Amino acid sequence: MVNWYEMIKEQWDWGCYTSRDQLDIYVNCGWITADQADEIAGVGKYAKPATPDTTTPSDSTVPDLGEASTGTPVANQ
Repeated sequence: MVNWYEMIKEQWDWGCYTSRDQLDIYVNCGWITADQADEIAGVGKYAKPATPDTTTPSDSTVPDLGEASTGTPVANQ
């Protein structure tokens, strides 16, 4: 007997599918359950928590508005 879940999960991992909606054809055929489709796509209760954006510099690395890019104070004009 074919293990449809494993086959569809592998195809998802390969990038053959990019949306949970694309898995509905297999749900409608009865090959996998809606819960399994959610698990494959990582949605619903299987969604991974968002990770914080670490690409923004911290306040300590941003120069004060009163400093030039070299770190020396800018004279008031």
